[in-house]
Amino acid sequence: MEEIPIKVAVRIRPLLCKEVLHNHQVCVRDIPNTQQIIIGRDRVFTFDFVFGKNSTQDEVYNTCIKPLVLSLIEGYNATVFAYGQTGSGKTYTIGGGHVVCSGRRPSGVHAEGSGAGGAKDPSAANDAGEQRACRVSERSPESE
Repeated sequence: MEEIPIKVAVRIRPLLCKEVLHNHQVCVRDIPNTQQIIIGRDRVFTFDFVFGKNSTQDEVYNTCIKPLVLSLIEGYNATVFAYGQTGSGKTYTIGGGHVVCSGRRPSGVHAEGSGAGGAKDPSAANDAGEQRACRVSERSPESE
């Protein structure tokens, strides 16, 4: 059987403080010791990786991202794509809960798209209506 190059991971976030205060209920649960989640009362789905509400950034990184980074170093392409509704935890999972922007970019990392005040591509916007994308490319020292 051929290996499938796409892996799908699900990270379940805990309820936010305001959700607890408004008596919201958890609607997605992980099934312990499996790669399955339950949505609602009885809808079961299976994924390549499932991270419960108590998962850590290190756990997600070491399981899903680190192997991709190692593949990048070996010359392979890799993409991490976060998908979910507003407030579902995409930025937290990808950025660790604290996204820091600086004016200096490391060599080989290019920001694409625009933030507030610039032209936007309506086909791919973040929760604030801004498009942001990152591309990592290999650059030789001669091109610097």
